[in-house]
Amino acid sequence: MDQIDVLDFWNCVAKQDKVALRYFFTESAVIRWHATNEQFNVSEYIQANCEYPGNWTGVIKQVKKQDNQIITITNVTNSDTKEAYLAVSFLTIIDGLISELDEYWSDMTQAPKWRRDMGIGKPIH
Repeated sequence: MDQIDVLDFWNCVAKQDKVALRYFFTESAVIRWHATNEQFNVSEYIQANCEYPGNWTGVIKQVKKQDNQIITITNVTNSDTKEAYLAVSFLTIIDGLISELDEYWSDMTQAPKWRRDMGIGKPIH
């Protein structure tokens, strides 16, 4: 598998760099955001990502590579609103470009009150 620089990719996602993002994808790439049941082509993905309001940062927590797939776990934060998300991304790579991107985004919040009231578990961080 030809490699892409996932740190560079996530920096472009966070910076909302419309021009640079396009160069990470094959022309016919498919992007899926499963939590919201949306599928995009490259242009639609770039529009959705780059027109999302706010100033963003992303910190990759984990990267796994196997065959033609890269999996990243990334903390994404909006510095304006303090929104925080955890993105789990499955990138399928062909000839050094993303041909499929399957992502699962989740709000970063504390455990629900009913579970905290049970007194079980402990914080990971």
